Amino acid sequence: MFICVIIFFSCMVFGFVYLKTLLNKNMEKTVNGLNCDYIKDDTKDVTKEYAELDLTNHEIGKGIGTYHCYCKAYSDSSAIFDKTNLCYNYQYEHYFGKFFTWIIALIIVLSNSVIEKIFHFLTLKIGYRYKS
Repeated sequence: MFICVIIFFSCMVFGFVYLKTLLNKNMEKTVNGLNCDYIKDDTKDVTKEYAELDLTNHEIGKGIGTYHCYCKAYSDSSAIFDKTNLCYNYQYEHYFGKFFTWIIALIIVLSNSVIEKIFHFLTLKIGYRYKS
């Protein structure tokens, strides 16, 4: 039983580290402190040209944020199904991050439930002496 608990915790730690690594790769691509207030409907075409230029830099984590702002302002979730869409990568990374955030929360809830069941089982098996 003790070996199973150690294996469970080891797998849980490695799983969290792996998921965190995947999320960090996506987070490194976004520009911190990005202000997208300059995006307006009358500059959509010009912004799209700069976003196309910024796409390659964004993919290697060195973008200036034009691609991010353009896709945030003008793309919708249907872009995730069209690989030819300019904002496919943005939408994919966005929903990938949301998905893994939910997965991590679910793993935490399930692992807490398993830990609670293990402690409950051990308390019933070993006993709990409350008188000294």
